[in-house]
Amino acid sequence: MIKGSKEKERTAAPGGKLLFAAVTAALGLCMAACGRENASNSESGPVSAEAEDRSGFVYVPEFISVDDEDASLYDVHMRGEDCYYMSRSYDEETETASVSLCIWSPDSRSSQQVPLSLPEDTNLNSWTVGEDGCVYAVLESFSVDENDMYETTGMELTKFDAQGNPAGSQDVREILTGEDGWSVQADMETDAQGRVYMLVRDEIYLFDGDLSPAGTVDAVSGAPNSRLSCWGHGADGRVYAVLENYGEAKTERILYGIDFESRQLGESHEGFPGSYRSTLVQDSEGKFWVYDDIAMYRFDPDTGEKEKVFSWLDSNINVDSVENYSILPDGRVMVVYADWQANDSGVALLTRTDASEIAQKQQIVIGTMSMSQELQAAAVNFNKSDGDYQITVRTYVDQDNWSGDAYEDALARFNNDITSGNGPDIIDLSSVNVQQLAAKGVFEDLNPYLDQSSALSRDDMVDSAMAACTYDGVLAAVPDGFMLETVMGSREQVGDRMGWTLEEMIAFAEAHPDQELFCDMPREIMTECLLEYNMDSFVDWSEGTCNFDSPEFKSLLEFVAPYPDMDHAEWSDDDASPPIRIQKGEVLLVRADISELNEMQLYRAMFGGDVTAIGFPNSNGSSGCVLRASGCYAINAASQVKDGAWKFIEQYLTREDPWMRMGFPNSRSRLDETAREMLQSEGNSSFGWGDFEYQYRTPTQEEIDGIMELIDAAVPAADNNDQLMDIINEEAAPFFQGQKSVDEVARIIQSRMEIYVSENSR
Repeated sequence: MIKGSKEKERTAAPGGKLLFAAVTAALGLCMAACGRENASNSESGPVSAEAEDRSGFVYVPEFISVDDEDASLYDVHMRGEDCYYMSRSYDEETETASVSLCIWSPDSRSSQQVPLSLPEDTNLNSWTVGEDGCVYAVLESFSVDENDMYETTGMELTKFDAQGNPAGSQDVREILTGEDGWSVQADMETDAQGRVYMLVRDEIYLFDGDLSPAGTVDAVSGAPNSRLSCWGHGADGRVYAVLENYGEAKTERILYGIDFESRQLGESHEGFPGSYRSTLVQDSEGKFWVYDDIAMYRFDPDTGEKEKVFSWLDSNINVDSVENYSILPDGRVMVVYADWQANDSGVALLTRTDASEIAQKQQIVIGTMSMSQELQAAAVNFNKSDGDYQITVRTYVDQDNWSGDAYEDALARFNNDITSGNGPDIIDLSSVNVQQLAAKGVFEDLNPYLDQSSALSRDDMVDSAMAACTYDGVLAAVPDGFMLETVMGSREQVGDRMGWTLEEMIAFAEAHPDQELFCDMPREIMTECLLEYNMDSFVDWSEGTCNFDSPEFKSLLEFVAPYPDMDHAEWSDDDASPPIRIQKGEVLLVRADISELNEMQLYRAMFGGDVTAIGFPNSNGSSGCVLRASGCYAINAASQVKDGAWKFIEQYLTREDPWMRMGFPNSRSRLDETAREMLQSEGNSSFGWGDFEYQYRTPTQEEIDGIMELIDAAVPAADNNDQLMDIINEEAAPFFQGQKSVDEVARIIQSRMEIYVSENSR
């Protein structure tokens, strides 16, 4: 008997009954012209509110919902002009479940149902549709024991005819059983001859029209850094696949036709565009369509040319909700989407339209290193609801370029755009050095916007979170959330006072010579730990000065000198986790990341008693608990669409379901509400760290108050600066190796830092 699991299927959110009424997108959308360049390099000159060039074409969406409350649009297939999906229902009176194949037509905008004759105690593991309308499905049979645990008892590749009746089967249990004994899910395609291609772990299993095995295609044999990224049924009736090869510096993609007869990849076409999340579709002209996080592309296999067809944002579609798509004979693009977050599913029909026919909106450009799911959803929601402005996103990281300096180069381009006047209207602060940019006057002060806002209340916001985004009185951003970072120790050992200086921490370490300060921490990480949260003690970006030749900095270097470097660190060999080593008395402190109101009990469990958030050492011995803001978007002071930019930020901060928020909300009322809920909860979550496990209980009021105290006492975290750390590590190495004195290396570090800080403060 094979161990397995009941089929897990994503389902629409409760209350998500979908109507078949067509909802036409407002023609006041501002779309990008067909063939427009990639957003990472498409902008030139200062950010402008001018409308885009109207000489090209845009893809205008019409959103159509589906009148089937049992529809499952999370797993759909396209053949010809039709969309195929499964509809599952359950009769409570008879306690029976039924499954029907549904065929939705964009012309009639209605579905035809074909009931499938499934044996009892059977799930659809995976399925696809042939050109003749036959369904090919892997049926997973199971049994249920007395503990309601499911076990897989069989796996059959089954063909259903156009009336939904079984028309043949083949045992595939061995193919779909993993090394651990659990069943795996297959991905299937068919060709024009009704032959089946089953993709399992980058190996393609072939089956003839009668489902008899016909061999395999090992797609990645001899290529350990390769994988099949997407595949699909071509308009010519063949099956095609894209092989991704991961090199040291970049990713290359090659399109192959799969040769059924020879059981191998056939002719190849290099230069295929990004396709790491897409189905492969071929149109009637023989060109292949594929998409990534940003846009839809078209690839000509004969010439190797690729073009950007349209941007998802410009067509008001959240790419994370796209389930499948096809190119209709009349040139329209049919997209099936299922957005569980917004409880919105249906079909979008995109029509290629001359841009001159579309009323233009003012453009708002958001700059970010890479597109996040949360930003994608926020931008789409804004574009759908606002009649005056249209969000576009400029990304700087090239997902195909993984050379050693690729990320740093992208960040440099981002910063150069901002400081040269070519920057975006809205700046994602998650990657840039905010302190440096604030010192250059890059950010619009959001204080006046917040004071005049009817949707946001300053009085309800967390003071320490707001302080983390305020520089010399300028509010660079209103954070959506925040996390706390501190150092925890036993109250019996460190006392009950929060905060200490570097000298006090050094004295504490010297008083416990037989114990480690932190668990298995090499010199580089220790140095970063002490400087990352204390860098503003040595650098003043607003004044363009630094003091790395100070006694405090020399003392820091002397303290970390005895620690081994990364290459010579001796990790503990008993596999004990830091919490266990703390309980054994081998380790004194632990770095704590706090993002929930119930986490004080966790550290009490680690230390076996009361704890103190002593914090990171700093020059004045203050709190040492730092607050790192998240979800921060600033307005470029040079932007010409500041009011529109603020509208987006305001809508983002007031969204109903902030499911991607990192840590605590920047709202006193929400924090208080969360505290009340936790005090009434049963504490059913758990925490694991190696061999240490902890089951959360209902927190006490004292424990929640302890976290609230940390929130109020937290100070802004200094921005990470890899360049500063590189200089310190490079120039301090001779001191650590006994080749130079601490005074010598401190002078060299100070000299280099003066130049760097001066150049980057202007």
